[in-house]
Amino acid sequence: MAIGLGSIAEIVNTQLARNQFNSQDSLVLITQQLVARNQEERAQEAVNFDRPDLVAATKEIARLTSFKEKVNDNVMALKKARNAIEWVEKYLDDMRTELTLIQGSTSDEDRAAAAEQFNEYFKNINGYVNGANQQTKIGNLNLVGNTKGPDWNTDDIYTATSENGGFAAVEGAFLGNDFEITDGDGLKWRLNRGENTFYQHKIDGTNEKTGLSISADDLTLDSYDTSTGAVSFSGATPLSGTVTTAGLGLITSEYYNDFATDTDVTTAIAEIDAAITEFDRLSGSIVADASLLEGRIDLADKKISVLRHEQRNIRAEEFDASAAETSAANLKLRLAINNIESLAQVNNGLIENMLSLSSGPAKGFGVFGMLGY
Repeated sequence: MAIGLGSIAEIVNTQLARNQFNSQDSLVLITQQLVARNQEERAQEAVNFDRPDLVAATKEIARLTSFKEKVNDNVMALKKARNAIEWVEKYLDDMRTELTLIQGSTSDEDRAAAAEQFNEYFKNINGYVNGANQQTKIGNLNLVGNTKGPDWNTDDIYTATSENGGFAAVEGAFLGNDFEITDGDGLKWRLNRGENTFYQHKIDGTNEKTGLSISADDLTLDSYDTSTGAVSFSGATPLSGTVTTAGLGLITSEYYNDFATDTDVTTAIAEIDAAITEFDRLSGSIVADASLLEGRIDLADKKISVLRHEQRNIRAEEFDASAAETSAANLKLRLAINNIESLAQVNNGLIENMLSLSSGPAKGFGVFGMLGY
């Protein structure tokens, strides 16, 4: 009987072992399928970059950024021109104030000091306008200085004014001071202030030097008529002709007799007043155009800021939705696995019960147990 039961138990145990293996294999397969389903139900991407509102914001930012890049050099050139304009305005006012203060003065020292200061202001004006250069893709631009050619031409700027295709031409104007002397033969003499030398130039439109020059240090100004421009210098190589001024029309103090008399001061003040009038006329449009373009750039910056804020909100919304979707998928997976674990535990309990039953009743106590009952 015991042997028979043992044989039956062995057969049952072998079959149960086979059934348990098949059950575990099924659990693995089910788990793999659940994980695959979970991957399908999870958010496939954190942000949907094809969302129409996100695409529209991105395109608009790109358009505004492109506009800013196109006009950046022009904006910088306009800013430098406007900065120079502000300094020129200051120095013109300072010139006039300085001369007003010495009217009626009997001090030769004060008049000489005023002449020296006047020349310093004159130098500063030219320094600022000729320093208003901006390197651009098309070359060095200067709206108010560094003139070219025989006519003291400055640069112009052609620029977009908005991302929607607006366009404007900003005309430059020489806001410094320069002059030339036309001699009896019609040839032009221009002063190179760095070298303090007059160079003769051709009158064929090329503005090329003829090769003749006279050091200003070797010349003495004998006379200058502010009304006609007639001028005469003496020296080893004398120079005479007619002065033509450029830009604001001012010249240095020696042409005003270094303000030796009130008449000289009055003449200079009248020319400063004329220079201020010309300055206001020429600089007004440049300042207005600079303000317009800078305003458009500021507006573009504000639009970009708003659009970037919208982008952040859209991305946050997408991240939240993605997180919620993934969280829900993960929760479903956890619940399914918990169910599988519960079933597995129940299955294991059933298997243990079946094994217990297949082994027959337990042996009795004492003698009966020893006898196999």
